[in-house]
Amino acid sequence: ILRGDNAAHKEYARRWEEIGEAKIALRVRNSEELNALLTRAQESGLPTATIVDAGRTQVEAGSQTVGAIGPAPVPAVDAVTSHLQLR
Repeated sequence: ILRGDNAAHKEYARRWEEIGEAKIALRVRNSEELNALLTRAQESGLPTATIVDAGRTQVEAGSQTVGAIGPAPVPAVDAVTSHLQLR
């Protein structure tokens, strides 16, 4: 996120670091839903990242296990994620 040229994303990250770097885990049903959620977030101008597993445990190497949205203003993230349940 911080490597890009998007000044707003850099400012979101700076503020996020200042207030304690909160993270919230939400549940999706499958990788298709996760990918659709990340696409919607990207289309809304939010910073996103996809995390893939290294394969050192039960999960196959290269499996997409996490999608990150933000840091960004709470209302912007909620607009994309409010339908999801807390993990």
